[in-house]
Amino acid sequence: PLPIVLSTNLLLWFRDDWYYLQFVMLTLGVLGKNFVTWKRDGVRTHIVNPSVFGQIILALALIVTGTTDQLTFGRQIATSFEVPHMVIVIFLCGLVVQALFEVTLMTLAAVATIVAVNVAYTDATGLYYFVNTNFAAPIFLGVHLFITDPATSPRSNVGRVIFGCLYGLAYFALFRVLLAFEVPLFWDKLLPVPILNLMVPLIDRVSRSGWLGRLDRRWVNALPHRKLNLVHMGVW
Repeated sequence: PLPIVLSTNLLLWFRDDWYYLQFVMLTLGVLGKNFVTWKRDGVRTHIVNPSVFGQIILALALIVTGTTDQLTFGRQIATSFEVPHMVIVIFLCGLVVQALFEVTLMTLAAVATIVAVNVAYTDATGLYYFVNTNFAAPIFLGVHLFITDPATSPRSNVGRVIFGCLYGLAYFALFRVLLAFEVPLFWDKLLPVPILNLMVPLIDRVSRSGWLGRLDRRWVNALPHRKLNLVHMGVW
């Protein structure tokens, strides 16, 4: 299952003596895709992004036992993304995915939210929220990879915006929470995903009812889907 293998290996490798856990993690991802399922809009589908499912189980074990750095190269992988032009590379690769699967709104909403709360924090306190950079490459990868699985994200346009905004807020909060508890910060882009995946039916119900529902219907019907996605990509 190349999508699960490739996206999982972009975040976490176990050290040589523990590398068998890499296969455990990938196996959990495949099992989660096939057996941890529910019905959405009459179609049975997996609940949690398969690239995240195996990682989150082992991540929680690593965090609880405090063995992330002893057992994995996770911190080194995150650091390896901090090279010149990596954000541009991720952006260009993301355009291909957005064109194929119409997931632009989630990435756009997540990035806009992180930028907005970051600027608001600096204006309110006179301090910078993040340590080294306003927008690190690893979280830029997260907003393109972890929240854009079409099967585990909202189906409505308004729902996708809400989903992306919630991810951005969760990342913003977790950055300081993990820092306070001395948990490796690269987990901040992964931990919110399963919770948001579980919230997807609720988000879709909210975004399809009341004034949000009317807004969503006008938005969806404004243009054919592919043309509307091109507009979203243009804004992005």
